[in-house]
Amino acid sequence: MTYSPRVERAIKLAAWLHRDQVRKGRISYPYITHLMSLALMLRDYTDDEDVIIAALLHDALEDTVFTEAELQEEFGDHVLAIVLGVSEWTGDYAQRPSLEVRRARYVAQLKKAPLESLLVSLADKIHNLRSMVEEYDGRPEDFARDFGKADTRLHFYQEIGTILRERLETHPLLSSFDDALSEFRALCAK
Repeated sequence: MTYSPRVERAIKLAAWLHRDQVRKGRISYPYITHLMSLALMLRDYTDDEDVIIAALLHDALEDTVFTEAELQEEFGDHVLAIVLGVSEWTGDYAQRPSLEVRRARYVAQLKKAPLESLLVSLADKIHNLRSMVEEYDGRPEDFARDFGKADTRLHFYQEIGTILRERLETHPLLSSFDDALSEFRALCAK
């Protein structure tokens, strides 16, 4: 994937939409670091600029005031479909259901989401797992404080992994996911 004006617009929009947000964890990294990590990871596996743009904006509908109509107008139907495939909730933030309900919805969506959504989800989960392992290795009490029960999170990632393996079959990024999940499983066992 090479640079394009559309990707640049998506980077700027993502940075602006998430400007006041930080990553959950021991260190409060600006949220844009997560989004850029996904874009950088995926550019090695796809030439579809819509996938890169969707990766940059994958949390915009659920974590900002940006709307589906605005996303569609700015980047088109394909990007919107990819982002919707990985969005836990796109309604009014104040009305969103519990984390358990949102996770169940996410898992159900992945079973029928466009394959491009699965690539975004795969990169998202790899980065999340790697970040948690990096920040919390040797600090299980800090992990529990910041994220809750590790077993619940592990189960969620294992469930997603099953779907990703079934639908993406032999995609080369799956081995990175499996490695990251194994490291996270080891962290949970400590």
